[in-house]
Amino acid sequence: MATQADYRTRVGYILGYNIGTSSSPTSTEVDQWIIDGANLIKKYAAPENLDRLLESTSIAMGGSGVYTGSLPSDFLRDVYVYDSSNDPLDKVTPHEVGYLVRSNNTYHNSTKVYAIIGSAIASGQYGSLILTYLSEAEAGDIANIPIEYEELLVDYGVLQARRQEDNFQQYLPLFQKWVAEIKNV
Repeated sequence: MATQADYRTRVGYILGYNIGTSSSPTSTEVDQWIIDGANLIKKYAAPENLDRLLESTSIAMGGSGVYTGSLPSDFLRDVYVYDSSNDPLDKVTPHEVGYLVRSNNTYHNSTKVYAIIGSAIASGQYGSLILTYLSEAEAGDIANIPIEYEELLVDYGVLQARRQEDNFQQYLPLFQKWVAEIKNV
């Protein structure tokens, strides 16, 4: 498991110099790029590849008709949502959750849906929901990124250094390829 310093060193090696407080990019910039890259990996990678990073919490739902609850402050991406009976809920758009719940649509069990709306979750379920999610990365979380994504994390740091050099013609196609590679791991 690589640490933040390991990633910084590997980025510097590819760039051809030591990264420190007075280099360009600085160690602070590279560290932030590694965290940003970890968040993108968490956002785009298949959840089954990130199982050791999954977190679960119970969310109390309140209101009437369409019930709402607050997402955790470190929420990045939902993976699974279950009701208090451990039945899975289907993800729909914010517009659909209101329509399905209010219309009592017989085609779909209208209360077995949820939507993410900003920093809240909305559903036809009253009581509590169990949310399994991925949280935003922090410096201490970087060591938990699965090994199959380590090189992609280093590549992201290098890509950001190239972008900082104003080399956008090289950056954009490489970034698109990078995102595609995350999805293919």
